[in-house]
Amino acid sequence: MKNVMIGALLILVIAVFSLGACKKSGDDNSSLLLLLASGGGKFIAVGGTTTTAGLRYSSTDGINWTAITPSGHAYYGITFGYGRYLAVGDSGARTFSTDGVTWDADLTGDPEAYYGAACGLNRIIAAGGNGQIKQYDTASGWLGTSSTAGDVYMDIAFGETNFLIVGYNAGGGILYPSSCFGSACWDSYFFYAANKKSTTYDLAAVTYGNGKYVAVGESGWIYVVDKTGTASSSVKAAAFGLNGVAYGNGKFVAVGLNGVGAYSTDDGVTWHSCTFSSGSAENLSAITYGNGRFVAVGNHGRTVASTDGITFPDSMEGNVGEALSLMSGIVFR
Repeated sequence: MKNVMIGALLILVIAVFSLGACKKSGDDNSSLLLLLASGGGKFIAVGGTTTTAGLRYSSTDGINWTAITPSGHAYYGITFGYGRYLAVGDSGARTFSTDGVTWDADLTGDPEAYYGAACGLNRIIAAGGNGQIKQYDTASGWLGTSSTAGDVYMDIAFGETNFLIVGYNAGGGILYPSSCFGSACWDSYFFYAANKKSTTYDLAAVTYGNGKYVAVGESGWIYVVDKTGTASSSVKAAAFGLNGVAYGNGKFVAVGLNGVGAYSTDDGVTWHSCTFSSGSAENLSAITYGNGRFVAVGNHGRTVASTDGITFPDSMEGNVGEALSLMSGIVFR
């Protein structure tokens, strides 16, 4: 009996600790303890309409969706960290929610849109247009905004020690790690231009899994990146551009334009095509892993789900209910 009580207490402690953990599209942390901590777990998807109204939806299975009160700003990315969801979008929109249902009023005023957000090291960082970066400190709140003219930051992920931003400028793709890895290093919360690296192809999304960043983008190209922001390999994995990537159950899965998808079981080295039973050509914008399945969202409210990340059957397709909506971000927590 004593051992049972200790085991139960240990599970409770770990579950409570998990409430403060970070989560964004791509993280593989949908274990039993996560589900205990999050009350069973749910997917939250965000996006916008042709009139830029913000859309928010929730789902427990990634197929059937419930509308959440919309806002006046389209959202492009979402993350979960330190007990709260953060959705980011146009006009510098940022909004928090503790349950994914009731949301704070949008904070706006920054000159550019934010396209992606991630958390780590007691910070949540949002990145967006014109090289705009905004940091939220769990102790101090929102800090000042920095920007780099000409850069467009599309997504951001946190690994074990640092953040990695991806995007593009007139010269091609951008890989932008948050810290140096030499003899004179600085605080890993911050970004310095000397760390920025270029790729041939524009980049749209990034995730972290099994010690690797995987960045995806233009013309179906994928880069495997180490923590210094250096691409160790690159491969053309799909016929069309890729917009989202996730890691779960030992597998990377990417989705993109014209409903394409690709998966890798060897840490991003070799890629194979996913199968979508319906053959829909609707663009897919983002993907996450949770509750034992990959779930992707996209144009016209299309949602697709798969338990293996390889086959996305008709029985696991859905629609959030907005005929003209673009769902551009999703997270599971």
